[in-house]
Amino acid sequence: MEQYPTNLLPGFVDALLKHVPGLREHGCSYGEPGGLVLRMEEGTWLGHVAEHVAIELQNIAGADVARGKTRSVTNMPGVSMSCLNMRMRISACWRDASR
Repeated sequence: MEQYPTNLLPGFVDALLKHVPGLREHGCSYGEPGGLVLRMEEGTWLGHVAEHVAIELQNIAGADVARGKTRSVTNMPGVSMSCLNMRMRISACWRDASR
């Protein structure tokens, strides 16, 4: 999905924020609330957005998660999910996007 950064998906940012409003508070690389929204408006990869959605859902569930990492792996499409809590030491999991 790297061919489709968020700035090339009409209505994506507004629709996502409508359904997951807590993302407005994510600072991302800007380090202040609204940073993720700026990144999405400028154009960022959907894997990066999925990372933030996973973080937000974990926060809603009561976990204290504030960071994640998104990486592109050549010839290995998929999604890597972050662990709920670093103390749980859950390793990353890859799922084949072609399924």
